[in-house]
Amino acid sequence: RAGAARVEAVDIDPFAIAAIGLNAALNGLAVEARALDPIDRDEGWATVLVGDLCYERGVADRLLPWLRR
Repeated sequence: RAGAARVEAVDIDPFAIAAIGLNAALNGLAVEARALDPIDRDEGWATVLVGDLCYERGVADRLLPWLRR
């Protein structure tokens, strides 16, 4: 809320996308929610925040090298 940053949220779960939209609306925020797997993509994001993605080894094995790059 403190700046003019564009906020984008991504998830592979359509229910999570719906929840993101509802949460943003309830808090009066503009968040673009997209259903996609962002791993191995580079869309010029300045900052990437990750939550709850290391529960399964397969996902963690793909995620960690991508974040390091």
